[in-house]
Amino acid sequence: MIENLTIYLWGIECFGEPEHPRKLPNSLYNLKYLYLYAVNLSGDFGFGMPFLALVIRASPNLEKIKLSMVTTIRNSGDPNMLGTKSNEDKELDAGEDDYSDIQLKNLNELEIENLDNKKLELEFLKLMLVKTPVLKTLRIFLHEQVAEDEELDMSNLLRSCAPASPVVEISLHRNV
Repeated sequence: MIENLTIYLWGIECFGEPEHPRKLPNSLYNLKYLYLYAVNLSGDFGFGMPFLALVIRASPNLEKIKLSMVTTIRNSGDPNMLGTKSNEDKELDAGEDDYSDIQLKNLNELEIENLDNKKLELEFLKLMLVKTPVLKTLRIFLHEQVAEDEELDMSNLLRSCAPASPVVEISLHRNV
């Protein structure tokens, strides 16, 4: 009967293991609002996406998701950052994780705070855009260290995606 769920993700240690569950034992049919705090999609503690996918798969009636990202120390040579090249670049559709079964048929609002220009974060955003046919609002609040040229690159990348929703409004904001 849970309708609103807030989770501080940093403390969920079971997802630090190489294998993680793909399905919850019970569905969360009543869950409408999900707020995940301290989400890290990449880096040493990059279990945010498997956990998020687990909850989304079990919650077919989600209407709003709010994510507060946690970032690691940035450096210009970080291969996880957009615009840098590495043989070890990760993508959401690569490897053993498969997110093709994610369905968000009722999601109409997505808000992400403290977004950096990391590749996995942007891949996640692209995935959300193609999996949300009724999405009305995507609000992104950028990490304070995202430069203006990075913001422009991110904006262009997101606007070049073909969203499932014909009415989605994407807005990028600077954290103040």
